[in-house]
Amino acid sequence: MQSTPPRSSRRRWTGAALVAVVAILGTAASWAAQRGDEQRDAAHLMDRYTGDLSRAIGTEVQRYGDMLTDVAVAVGAQPDLTADDFTWLTNKVSNRHLPGATSLELVVNVHDTGVAALQSYWRQRGATDLQLKPGASGGQHAFIVFSRAFDNRPRATGVDLYAAPEAAEALHDSRLNGGFAVSRGYVLLNDRALPVEQQQLSFRLAVPVFRTGNVFRGWLTMGVHGKDLLTKTIAAQAHGSVTADLIEPSGGAEQMIADASGDRAHRHPSSLGRTVHLTADLRTWILRTYPTGNLLRETRHGVTGTTFVVAMTITALLTLVVGLLAGARNRAMIKVDAATAALRGDIERRRQVETRLRERELELERLALHDPLTGLANRAGLDAILAEPAVRDTDLALLLIDLDGFKMVNDAYGHAAGDTMLAEFARILRANVRAGDVAARLGGDEFVVLITDMPDEANAADTARRILAGAAAAPVRLGDDTVPVRASIGVATGRGGNSPKELLRRADIAMYRAKHLGTHGVQVHNASMGDQRTAREAEPGVRQVPAER
Repeated sequence: MQSTPPRSSRRRWTGAALVAVVAILGTAASWAAQRGDEQRDAAHLMDRYTGDLSRAIGTEVQRYGDMLTDVAVAVGAQPDLTADDFTWLTNKVSNRHLPGATSLELVVNVHDTGVAALQSYWRQRGATDLQLKPGASGGQHAFIVFSRAFDNRPRATGVDLYAAPEAAEALHDSRLNGGFAVSRGYVLLNDRALPVEQQQLSFRLAVPVFRTGNVFRGWLTMGVHGKDLLTKTIAAQAHGSVTADLIEPSGGAEQMIADASGDRAHRHPSSLGRTVHLTADLRTWILRTYPTGNLLRETRHGVTGTTFVVAMTITALLTLVVGLLAGARNRAMIKVDAATAALRGDIERRRQVETRLRERELELERLALHDPLTGLANRAGLDAILAEPAVRDTDLALLLIDLDGFKMVNDAYGHAAGDTMLAEFARILRANVRAGDVAARLGGDEFVVLITDMPDEANAADTARRILAGAAAAPVRLGDDTVPVRASIGVATGRGGNSPKELLRRADIAMYRAKHLGTHGVQVHNASMGDQRTAREAEPGVRQVPAER
């Protein structure tokens, strides 16, 4: 009869079996933990790269607008502009720091009857080979008369931009608002002669050019290749870790402006893709980002070594626990309790980290709606407030404010002094409006005050005069000089249901009228008269309100 194996031997075999089971389970759990860590780290990297890329694109577009505005001011200051003047003024502009830029053009508008005279006029001013080619019907044209190419291609002078509806819309918006405008995506007229595979969707930037005396002269425009802009920005910000698509919503559909995603069939899991909205002037674009193999490899390199050490430690500990259980169950249970407490502490720390990340995301969202210099709401923040039903359905007054002589302050004292004046004027706004009203900075030296439950124009004008009085009483100290703060204010009121765009248009008309009549003044636009002319013309629907000096 075969003898029964000693109990100690059975325990050893049982312990070995338990160790093997624990090792297998530990390896499987470590692999699962490693995969989870990779996904979380990859998601955090995607959020960071997407935010960086979105801000970089918005910054680039704004930089283009600032450059165009500066050159437009210089062009408008020339009393008798010639081709040599234009070449000299644009000589230092290069696409080396303007990714995607194709050319810089001076565009002038004319009716059918004046095409021949316009061609003769600009030929006499240096455009000797200018041949105007009307391409739009309806009587009006917008011709490129001077051009500075950045892509080594022949200059496209004589082209009628009104032949492209997208460009015509941007020119109209620029002249209407008196500032920077961005077109919808389209193939530039000069690119349509290229082979189809070399064409890419682009957009055109435009700013108006005014002669001395605020007389409209034309536009300064620049074409930007969308794919080139996106590709170079990705290279600078994401270092090959993400790819992206730049899309413009259009009539309920989506129009691809730029595709830097490469082969769509080899994109990585869509769960890591990110979608954000960004604004360029009055345009809203959608940025969709996707991870590349570089990002996933970067994530694995960051967590693989740590995960391996943790996995080996856990396996060794569990093996020791199982061995001790064979001889001392109570001591093993104490070690298990200690390991459980450590695991709970780790879970709690993870929860705290996730809570801080959520709080940080909320803070970033708040910063996206406020101007970092003044702390006031920015254009996006103002749009969000105007979209609220409670604001949309009440009686509103909108004050559009533009600082007088701000450019001279920048030129004389520097941009840091200009920032000081902007911050001081923001303080004046906060001190002179009600707690429930909204003060915002649209950009540059342009501010808006949105007043709700405003009974009539007189009260709105009182608020505007109070702001000017506060500004007059608080000059800014710049170096050794004390500089007065002066502004022109346009006031528009509306009943519930008026669109924000319409209020802003009327306030813009009144503000320009105030500037025309003299600095540090207030103009109230009579909304019932409905005049659609621009602020550079006489405004029978605008009446002057004297400011308190």
